[in-house]
Amino acid sequence: MSDEISFSNFKNYNTIINNTKNGDDSGSIYSGDSDTNININGEIDEPVYQGKTGDCWFLSGILSLSYTDRGQEILKNAISQNDNGDYEVYFKGMDKTYTITQEELIAANNATIDGVNKYSSGDDDMLLLELAAEKLYQEIYNDDITGGFSYNAYNCLTDDSLSYYHTINSDKMFELLDYYKENQDTVSATLAISNEFDGYDLPTNHEYAVKSYDGETLHITNPWDSTSDITLTKEDLINNYGRYSLSTSSPTEEGNEKTTKIIGSTLGGYLGYKIDNDNNVQDSGEIETTIILENDEETKDALNRYGFTYQEESGLYYKENNNGSKTYARFVTNSNNEIDLKYTTIAPDGTSSTKYYKKS
Repeated sequence: MSDEISFSNFKNYNTIINNTKNGDDSGSIYSGDSDTNININGEIDEPVYQGKTGDCWFLSGILSLSYTDRGQEILKNAISQNDNGDYEVYFKGMDKTYTITQEELIAANNATIDGVNKYSSGDDDMLLLELAAEKLYQEIYNDDITGGFSYNAYNCLTDDSLSYYHTINSDKMFELLDYYKENQDTVSATLAISNEFDGYDLPTNHEYAVKSYDGETLHITNPWDSTSDITLTKEDLINNYGRYSLSTSSPTEEGNEKTTKIIGSTLGGYLGYKIDNDNNVQDSGEIETTIILENDEETKDALNRYGFTYQEESGLYYKENNNGSKTYARFVTNSNNEIDLKYTTIAPDGTSSTKYYKKS
């Protein structure tokens, strides 16, 4: 299997990036006063503060678009006002339009959970887009907007070609970073940090908007407070391989179809299969025999970066997650006698989900 795949079901691929202020979808950095004044102008020109909703992936995607002239035009073209004063948001990538009334905006602006804002506050255009995305996800996926990656946001709003890199391979990651560096006047990007970042006290399972990269220094913004400016050096990125992913949205060349490229892995050099609407693995043979690969240094290093420990007695890699779930990883063979990684997460209520990864 190539290390590049395309797929259409964005929601089911992976939805771990959903952090709010307290790291459990239950906090906010900002609690605003009640407000009935709505200011929609098609621009993200006011500070943005993420609310209780775990949609950092969406807010960061929008913020990253707002950092380029091209992205600003995309956002402006997505927002319009109809004759009765209500607003419409057009998701070009999905060819869907949703109406948000003045009353819905005012209600959302004042909605709180445990005394803090439910939705983002600060810039009303961001709130408008957030409410429209909520309607989109409810219609398309019968789900809310908690959890995702910013290529989901790009996919909704643009007809851009998308890339998502999550790898411990330095060549692949810096290939995309260098591409962004050379094209950042038209390309938007986000950085998702999934595990503790050495040398920084940064929230994990959280996505950040990329402002700029000059080949040595990466500037990112936390959607908890869009006025933030976090600086990561190239050395930081090298020292933390495997703990972050990078998404980009770039113009699709004229005459070509929009593409989505997934490069690298979620674990140890292994690449996820496509998942269908019922969470079933596509294009994969049946699992026949369970085996354990050699527990070599490369494998241990990759899994240790994700917080796993190896259990000699069971042959499993194991870790406990912040939300109380437990994840087990083991190597298996399929009917084609190919080695896969079976990755099972068990939730606190006992329900489980399984994904398979293939050596890239």
